[in-house]
Amino acid sequence: MRRTVYLFCVIVLFLTGCVAAPEKITVDGVEKAINQSEEAVVELKDGKSVETVLSSLPDDINTTIQGEDTTLVIAAKVQPPKVDTIYTAILQPIIYDEKKLVEFCFAEQAKDTIRDGSQEEYGSVQYYIPDAVTEIHNISLDLYNNGEIFYNNGALNAQYSKEVKAEQENAQNCSLSAEDAKRIAKDYLRGLGIPAIDITQVIAEVADSGAGKGFYSITFTVNYFDIPFYYRGVTVGMNPPGGSIVVAEEGIITLSGAILFEALNATPVDQILSLEDILSLIPEMMDTRIKTQSDTPVVGISLRYLIKADENNNPMLVPVWLFDIDQEAAKAVLGNQDEYVYRGSQDLIFNALTGQLER
Repeated sequence: MRRTVYLFCVIVLFLTGCVAAPEKITVDGVEKAINQSEEAVVELKDGKSVETVLSSLPDDINTTIQGEDTTLVIAAKVQPPKVDTIYTAILQPIIYDEKKLVEFCFAEQAKDTIRDGSQEEYGSVQYYIPDAVTEIHNISLDLYNNGEIFYNNGALNAQYSKEVKAEQENAQNCSLSAEDAKRIAKDYLRGLGIPAIDITQVIAEVADSGAGKGFYSITFTVNYFDIPFYYRGVTVGMNPPGGSIVVAEEGIITLSGAILFEALNATPVDQILSLEDILSLIPEMMDTRIKTQSDTPVVGISLRYLIKADENNNPMLVPVWLFDIDQEAAKAVLGNQDEYVYRGSQDLIFNALTGQLER
């Protein structure tokens, strides 16, 4: 393959955090940290239902919390979730219908595919259509039992190799707008059995070959229960189900990611911490857990999902309050480092069930 494909293949692996894991207990099936913050949270939490918290969210929060050596400036718009019920659930790889996926990805060519089961004992199978002359896989589909999928249209890939980033929202020399590409990506993923996604980035690109046709690289996370995942940077949890899809006017060029997961044992959450509860816990975290400065303010607050392990080490959806640090300000402060070094590095993520600072 000539293009670089980004695989989101660590969905079931813990990411190492820089803070020692606190001692935990399990309450109503949810792990909670045992520390001073947790004790305070338990008292604050009494009688605050999800409906009460969500219906009383402020439009914005403007305050400054001062520590001895650190300053947290909050000048944030509060984004209310589009839900009135919050769930916890366990994520598990889907037991997919192999024949159905092959028929969808290859369409009328499905009857011509060759099945390679040589790696089946290791959890993967491949379907492909070889090129009549070179015998190189013209179109291929790799399926894994850990939720990963990889699709590559080799013929299109050859046309759109050596891409260069466009300088505008809509790709030049392409009949598709960015909105068209997002719609096509969502429709394609629905065909794979993924009903909803949250698009995290759309990049218009131009092939540096032939007529220099334009196309789009789209990254996304899978959406469960109408609450987006936190996706920027590293946390003490696990990566959310997500991937990348490359769209041209002729069709899908590539798709890769750990996206074939379903949410099981969905349980409504009775109570969560309000933003007032979270704000009351922040002062004791200043200078130790929170080390922000006034030049990296919080500009947005929203409800997100994070994935953490339950007591049986299963990936579990946990609601969190995201205090979104101004990313451009963080980039300026941290200097000209690679995007993945600073991206989300200052964000504050509070467990909405326990008050624990997840990052």
